[in-house]
Amino acid sequence: MEQGWLAYPHASQLVVHSHWNVAPIPSVLSLGVVPLAVHRSVEASSSRDRSSCAAKPHAMAVLAAALCPVGHSISKHSRLQRRRQLKLTTGAGKKILESTVSRIGPPITEVAANDVLSHWRVGAGKLRVACHEADRVTCLSWHEETICVGTQTGRVRTVDVESGSVVGEYCIPKHVPGGTITALFFDGQVVAVGDSHGRVHIWRAELPGSWGFTHSPDWEMHSIHGAGNKKQVNFLTLSPNGKSLVSGNDFGDVTVWEPLGKDKKVEPMDTFHFDENICGLTALPGNNKDLYIALRTGELYTVNLDTGKKRPLLNMGEHLGEKVSLTALAADWTTSVLILGDEKGRLWILQPGNQIPHELEKFHSKEIRNIRFASPTGRAKAPPHLLTTARDGRVCIWDIHEHKPLWALQGLDGDHLVALGDHTRLITNGMVVRDAEPYTVPTRTCHDVEDLTVTACEAILCLDFLKSSD
Repeated sequence: MEQGWLAYPHASQLVVHSHWNVAPIPSVLSLGVVPLAVHRSVEASSSRDRSSCAAKPHAMAVLAAALCPVGHSISKHSRLQRRRQLKLTTGAGKKILESTVSRIGPPITEVAANDVLSHWRVGAGKLRVACHEADRVTCLSWHEETICVGTQTGRVRTVDVESGSVVGEYCIPKHVPGGTITALFFDGQVVAVGDSHGRVHIWRAELPGSWGFTHSPDWEMHSIHGAGNKKQVNFLTLSPNGKSLVSGNDFGDVTVWEPLGKDKKVEPMDTFHFDENICGLTALPGNNKDLYIALRTGELYTVNLDTGKKRPLLNMGEHLGEKVSLTALAADWTTSVLILGDEKGRLWILQPGNQIPHELEKFHSKEIRNIRFASPTGRAKAPPHLLTTARDGRVCIWDIHEHKPLWALQGLDGDHLVALGDHTRLITNGMVVRDAEPYTVPTRTCHDVEDLTVTACEAILCLDFLKSSD
């Protein structure tokens, strides 16, 4: 560990810079408490009713039991608490929710109100709830003003960032066994999802009216392994030429699919097999031929889609002289660099034409879950910020040129943590209000009990840099 770093007294034993401090994020939320018996009626209702909190005014409180209204800010008195722990304190006839989420980093300095770039660099913004999910969020994507969400029970929907209103629900037919959404691609035109059963479904993103509902996908990818394929889809992305969807799964297959057309069944165009599951899949701008593929074994490959040739680019185990498992991969479209994450929380940068990766300053203490880039000024040539998430429950914002962390959010659930950003906002999931919990109730005869489950609930957060944090 570098000099100047210390172990911070947090439940997860995270690491923070010695000159960093922990800052609360404004402000307090109040809500009512709902008796447990009400959960039973909500669980028995249809999934459409449960997912649309606007349809039933009381459903928000029922599902969250301690969750704030959409658009309100989060806890003025945030404290370091254990992951997923929400503290309820008694107010004047109401309950007050205190979030576990807090900002860590150098003290926030004075910045001009209209200087969004400086707000991004110091993390000065207003944190609010963008929307709620009556389920655990497993995938997250974002296009302009719309968030696309995939959940643990296989629900997919799009939500307006500002209002939190559901604008589209995309359903898989009920005769198809449900699976967890494990991969998601959303570009405003189509919604493509991969699940834990190895299936890929695609819908047209735009639905009629201000709110839309579709009962079945517009396209389904035909599995090359047949109906028995249980290898989950880990990644979905566009091919380098932007004409086809590419998927990667636990079986080690990278599949390039035929372009979407009139036929509902879409066949594979090319499939490349590797000996280990795919943990990263990306392409670089200006290169219409090569895919970059990261494997759990620590290897990085390129595949030329014209020739079908696979070429090893890097072996992290050989480079470090130790066993390394890669867990994430991303490409910066402005500088053409590759960023890799591993199971120990380390991040590596690979410059174009260089086969020796450089390690970024150590920050995360557990497996890297997701790597994204965000342009803080909205200009294509502007230096991007690197966004990383890990199982330690942290979202970190990096200066990609200095290879150092700028600031971070902590206190989130790290199991499926994703962070997304544009020029004025940061979006992240991971604020778990409650996990699904089994409980029993007496039957009418009182001689037996009935097993029920309290619905899980998670909030998706938006840190808005156009709004003051005061």
